[in-house]
Amino acid sequence: MQFALLFLFVAIVSAPIALGHGDLHVLIDAASKKVETAPSDPFLLLERANLIRQHGQFDKALADLEKVAALDPTIEDRHILRAKIEIARENWSAAKTALNAFLIAQPKSSEGYYLRSKTRLALNNGIPNVQSLNDAKNAIDFQDKPPLDYHLNYIRLLTLNGDNAAVEKAFHNAQNALGKLPALESVHADWLSKSGRPEMAAAIYSDLRRTTPTLAFHWWVEEAAMWRVHDAAKSKTAEHQAITAWDALPKKIRTRPAMIEKHDQFIESLSSLNP
Repeated sequence: MQFALLFLFVAIVSAPIALGHGDLHVLIDAASKKVETAPSDPFLLLERANLIRQHGQFDKALADLEKVAALDPTIEDRHILRAKIEIARENWSAAKTALNAFLIAQPKSSEGYYLRSKTRLALNNGIPNVQSLNDAKNAIDFQDKPPLDYHLNYIRLLTLNGDNAAVEKAFHNAQNALGKLPALESVHADWLSKSGRPEMAAAIYSDLRRTTPTLAFHWWVEEAAMWRVHDAAKSKTAEHQAITAWDALPKKIRTRPAMIEKHDQFIESLSSLNP
């Protein structure tokens, strides 16, 4: 399973509400009116820059950040906003420069270390080094309750580094901190399978079907794909169970676009195996 797609099906039943472009337009307009009434207020410009950045208008956001720097160069958050813009543009060197400046000012910022670890990885052609690993670890250590993304980022770097003992410890630490979240357990199962321990992975999928029964179809599909590499008979059993789980789903869930896409991919995978 790709790390970038971890939450797609875990969030099928209760997806979070995100700001749409319409919502952002309203907020940007409101922020702009505030700026018009107080054009020399750097914090209002910073607020608007962040909103404009989220809307993808990077040049305008950078222009606001330049004004912030001119009005009050001691405002440190402008550096991390610039870094986020450069990351979105994949300007990794510029992103790292901005993050270095931000972390000099705020040396215990978990978000700063998290973003810099990803930036260092990109600059090193996807190969983790000591610096990116240290940043990823600091992102966790410098926050009381770091989010799942921070743990998964560290696990990903350790996995790329081939340090299985450290990966297992990182999973254990994440489970202790966050509990056995489905997204975390799914990654753990995938890693166990690729590490040659499919029976342990299957036990996790079994637990996931018990704790999130609405997603049983998804977990059976994941287990079927896993067993194709290790045991054809068990893969067939899991495929049959996936079909049964799909038929048992309420129509309102089966007709959701993400579920339809997952189902179509599953059927296509069966067709490729049985032409």
